[in-house]
Amino acid sequence: MEHCLTDSNENDAEVKKAVIAASHRKILAVDHSKFDIVSFVSIAGFDDIDLVVTDARPNDEWCKFFAESKIELIY
Repeated sequence: MEHCLTDSNENDAEVKKAVIAASHRKILAVDHSKFDIVSFVSIAGFDDIDLVVTDARPNDEWCKFFAESKIELIY
C-alpha cells in the first residue's frame, strides 16, 4: 500500500504510465498474488486508480484501504 503501483520492467512501466495518463477511467486488473509485491519502478499512486479487478478477495487490510480510498473493488 505504501509503495503504490510498481513494475519490474522499466520500459513496460513507462507504457503503463502513459496509458494511465491518457485514460478517463483507470482500472487495475491484478491477480491476488501481486498484492504486497513491490518492484523497483513506480507506475502510479492509488489516487490514480478508480477500480480494482482481481481474481480473489484481498485480505481485510486491502479491502479497508480500497474502501477508504474510494476505489471500487471487484473480485
